[in-house]
Amino acid sequence: MKEQLSFTGEDNAMANLLPNVRCAFAEFEHSLIRERQREGITPAKTRGASCTAQAGWLSGCDDSL
Repeated sequence: MKEQLSFTGEDNAMANLLPNVRCAFAEFEHSLIRERQREGITPAKTRGASCTAQAGWLSGCDDSL
C-alpha cells in the first residue's frame, strides 16, 4: 500500500478510517450486485425460465437476460 499503513492495533485516525471505508464500499458493491440479480430474475420468472441449482446450472435459461 502506498500510504505505508500498518494495522498493528495502534489507535490512530487513518488506521480506523481505511478499513471502515473499504467495508462500506464492499457493502455498497454487494447491494448493487443483488439489485442487478433481482432485476434479472424478475423477467426470467415471467418467461417461465427455471434457473435453479437443483435443475442444474442455468438449465432452461437462455442468454437473453
